[in-house]
Amino acid sequence: MKFRLCLFLLLTPLFYYFGGKFCSHQTDGFTLLKIQSTLRYDPRFETGPPPERLASLLDQPFTYLNSGGQCYAFLSQDKTVVLKLFKHHLRRVPWLFDHLPLPQSYAALRQKQREKRASKLVRDFTSYTLCFHSLQEESGLLYTHLNKTKELGLHATLIDKLGIAHSLDLDNFEFVLQKKADLALGHLQRLIEREEFEEAKKRIDSIFTLILSRCEKGIYDEDPRLHCNLGFLEDKAMLIDVGRLRLDESRRQKEIYKRDVEKMVVPLLKWLEKQSPQLAKYLEWRVKQL
Repeated sequence: MKFRLCLFLLLTPLFYYFGGKFCSHQTDGFTLLKIQSTLRYDPRFETGPPPERLASLLDQPFTYLNSGGQCYAFLSQDKTVVLKLFKHHLRRVPWLFDHLPLPQSYAALRQKQREKRASKLVRDFTSYTLCFHSLQEESGLLYTHLNKTKELGLHATLIDKLGIAHSLDLDNFEFVLQKKADLALGHLQRLIEREEFEEAKKRIDSIFTLILSRCEKGIYDEDPRLHCNLGFLEDKAMLIDVGRLRLDESRRQKEIYKRDVEKMVVPLLKWLEKQSPQLAKYLEWRVKQL
């Protein structure tokens, strides 16, 4: 009897620990609780009324696509639109740490954590608002809902990685709706495999056009990783992850935006040197044209 009790006491916490790890892995950590918030209305993040076609865009199920640093992404059934829901659990102090009575030194640390996480949320929402107002065409943003509302009256059906359906009253959630783009490197890889080098050169030209358009508007991208933050919508380069943008008038200066371009295309150059030397040379030539 004692042996069984000891075994039970030993295995129970292990079961909950590893069971939780397994479930989190199977779902990429997605739960409805993680995308819920208690945020209050903030006029800084208003972007105007929803588009007339919002209801038709949302009138289809959205299947789990991936998990990013800021959002969980779900792909529409027609594969043209991505619904992004914010990871609010990353912007909250853990419940136990947030509510326990603490000595003054630890209470100060807790307050610092609260302020740090709140600051990151403001940074992210400011970036999405900036992008919607200034780079909507370059990012494919269709709608940003960064304040809770009462008048949308729309629901979205999410299908998670386990195939479980969840119905969301979108008035109560912060979310972004964006056109679906192909990741840049995968798109270029397919063109190279088909030996469509002239088309690939047009895509490279489009990347330059996109970066220069951003810089000319005095906007800096703090996370310009081309392999995951840039894509193509048909033949046009598009910003995919727009959560780290900020105003910076110095980006309008030629020497500054030239460094921006070089910083962004260096990883692409290294990749092209292995995949297609002729396209690598073309990219080098384009950089020199600046």
